[in-house]
Amino acid sequence: TIKRQRTASRSYVTIAAARSPEPNSLFVVDDLHGLARGATLSICGSPRPMQRSGNRFALAVATSCEGNGFIRVDLAGGTLDCWPLHVFVGPCVTVNLSIDVMTGARLEPLSTSEIHLEVSDLNYKKTFPDLASLLASNDKELCLVQAVLRHFQPKKGFKLRTSSQSPVGGGLGRSSSLCISLIKAFLLLEGRHMGVYETVNLAHNIEAEVIKAPTGTQDYFPALVPGLNLIHYNAQGAR
Repeated sequence: TIKRQRTASRSYVTIAAARSPEPNSLFVVDDLHGLARGATLSICGSPRPMQRSGNRFALAVATSCEGNGFIRVDLAGGTLDCWPLHVFVGPCVTVNLSIDVMTGARLEPLSTSEIHLEVSDLNYKKTFPDLASLLASNDKELCLVQAVLRHFQPKKGFKLRTSSQSPVGGGLGRSSSLCISLIKAFLLLEGRHMGVYETVNLAHNIEAEVIKAPTGTQDYFPALVPGLNLIHYNAQGAR
């Protein structure tokens, strides 16, 4: 369906898909009169920007959104990433390295309110009728997922499967990497982009909410930026 809408600042057209598309499908919409300026495609309630060529819009659609994060090993400067320790010490550097051990989050939007959740490395699998019931659950396996969902507040249901090649309590930043994977998947679902520092700031605040304690930020950089990381800390934060 095509809807023409108007706000105080502009007029625009929303092209809405009534059902979830097939994997790797392509939407093409002809706009012969050039009316659909700034069009978006809404898939299961999530808007996606469309590419325009002349009077034709197109969007290649993948029905799953996947986020992945690397696990890290700490080489030098550990704990200096925790505020306010680096403020007490003065300008300092934390060094770590991404390794080929991954976490992942695979997200598939649904047109209903149901949420099908699987935390594969914890052998947890459950279906919830809606977001409110998932957030009200006391299942300990859900703590991190719940914190991420409280931030994103998805309007529709979805299937979510998380995975980790690093064991719980392994000391390699599993939960931090998984938090990055979840954030990346939900940003893809919303069609949004977030920079490295903004993503790190969001992730470490979400994880602090989960563990009820201050957290550092060094674990999140190698999850996002694979390779050798030299993270500089000063009074302005991390760079």
